[in-house]
Amino acid sequence: MIGKRVQKIQYGKSKWGIYGQLGEGANVQIRFVQTVIHSNDLDNLKLISHIPESEKWDVRDLFQRDVDGDRVENDILPYFQDNDSVKFFNPLTLVLLPRRDDHTICKEIEYLPRSTEKEGEDDYDVYERKDYYKLRIQKDDQGDEELAQLLWNVNKCYVVAIDGQHRLSALIRWQREPTGDLLSWKIPVVILVLSKIKQEESSSNLLEVVKKTFIYINTKARTLDRDREILLNDESVNAICTQELIQFSHQNDCKPIGERDETIMPLIFYDWRAEVKNNVKINGPASIKGIGEIHDWFSEYILGVDGKPNQESELHLTDLVPPLEGYGEDKRLTSEDAIRVRKQFGELVRPGILYFFQNFKPYANYIEHCRRIERERGSVDTTSKHAFTKLRFGTHNASQDVYEEVNARFNEIVEELTDIKNTTFDEYLGLDIGMRGIMCAFSKAKGVYNKRLIEKGKKALSWEEFAEKFTPIFNDIYDEGWFRSFDIMEPGKQKLLTHIIYNAAGGVINYKIEHAEKALGAFLLILALNKVCKSSDTIIDANCFEEVWGEESNSLRNTAKAGLRRFFKAQLKDTFRGTAHELNEEVKRKSEEEATKQIQDLYDWMDIFGK
Repeated sequence: MIGKRVQKIQYGKSKWGIYGQLGEGANVQIRFVQTVIHSNDLDNLKLISHIPESEKWDVRDLFQRDVDGDRVENDILPYFQDNDSVKFFNPLTLVLLPRRDDHTICKEIEYLPRSTEKEGEDDYDVYERKDYYKLRIQKDDQGDEELAQLLWNVNKCYVVAIDGQHRLSALIRWQREPTGDLLSWKIPVVILVLSKIKQEESSSNLLEVVKKTFIYINTKARTLDRDREILLNDESVNAICTQELIQFSHQNDCKPIGERDETIMPLIFYDWRAEVKNNVKINGPASIKGIGEIHDWFSEYILGVDGKPNQESELHLTDLVPPLEGYGEDKRLTSEDAIRVRKQFGELVRPGILYFFQNFKPYANYIEHCRRIERERGSVDTTSKHAFTKLRFGTHNASQDVYEEVNARFNEIVEELTDIKNTTFDEYLGLDIGMRGIMCAFSKAKGVYNKRLIEKGKKALSWEEFAEKFTPIFNDIYDEGWFRSFDIMEPGKQKLLTHIIYNAAGGVINYKIEHAEKALGAFLLILALNKVCKSSDTIIDANCFEEVWGEESNSLRNTAKAGLRRFFKAQLKDTFRGTAHELNEEVKRKSEEEATKQIQDLYDWMDIFGK
């Protein structure tokens, strides 16, 4: 039998194993061969990070978790090398990725017509992507498919791990310094081969399907952290919009320094890599906002929860069948609809959000400082360029002999950028609560302004048009000192923000994502629309402002009242003479009285200073 399997082939590598296939979907079929590899095969396997230029793939294609080097070194490798431990682990899941001569991945999934071959007395069904790989499926006497031979061209295919990358990293590291019995191991693997089912129909691209396979494997085997799940999820509107926002910076920063638009938010602003070490999330050393936080801005303030009507109107997707409104929790966008969501967001929403980010004064200062540091350091030596590459992508391609120098420069740059973070952003603007309030107010102001335009028979502003009009207003609010820390804030502003974002002692309160609408978001919305009302703009007139004031000031009053109740209860509980009911009534009376006064003080302040 062995003799019958030997043949002269052009592909260079081959493996025999058990053949299998599972269900079809989205015009894609995954066939696989379950087999074993030996230590000398490890040189031919890759992690995504080993593929040249993979760090510059689109954000949504960067599906593989960063390998946790500490976990490999301190956990997995010692387990493999321990002579007293019985070894077993699930098969590594590998996939064949065809590549071009320039090492880029061939993203198109091809239709592979079935052909047949005969070798001696054995019959084979054959599926072949010419010059890349060939799958020969052997049939037994009953015509059943059991064994298969997978052949591939090592110069035209990557064999990449999509599950088991930490185990593979440990094996590769051990193979470089072989000890013990690695040479005798037969390592279980499953190698996937993807093809289209119907030639004439479209399918997702190769990396999208591999990404989804990675998600399903890891969702069942080990839950992805929330940030990584958002970056990989192409079945949620808000996840897609988060990806596309970050992708804009990613695409810009992949260009050489001289070709970049230096006004665009740097990629390092976003803690987009979701790095994990020893099962603990490691925050990006120079990042300002995490993936989950950006996603929550879209969900809570900008577009609304997946499946709600506001998403359809903001993205101009009222013609989808089924309607976008139906895509909520436990629902999935089709591939075609996901593409449209990306396109509509990129054209309609992203320009306005980015305009605001890139022109809001503290963020504009951050961008300028980050770009300046990279220009200055990058013009001195290539070591700094490698350090910035590591900062952005978590890895670099410097030669081994300068690793220590690159790491030292990396630490210097991180320290410098950390100083910038600490000095550029006022205390609570540097915390999540600050931008939550701003994004809430910014989005609600757009709704109010466009509603008034439509009522007056005028065209509503796009996100970009609105951002151009309202960013200067939020910059004025910033210049007035509303984002300073409690200790250095003017006493009048301190008092107005007490029990809204500060308690009586100056500690931060009402910081959760859902608090902003009735706390800082409402406060900033009032300030912003008051400025518009007192300008030459006639859309937000006195009547319109009073209408907004009535609703938002009531929210602020209730928020202040809740804080004041806690304050007065703590103040009176040891000295009040009366029953518990009487104490509660007194606390209620005093808090309502003081909250009403505080809101009136805000109104009076705007009347005096808001002109």
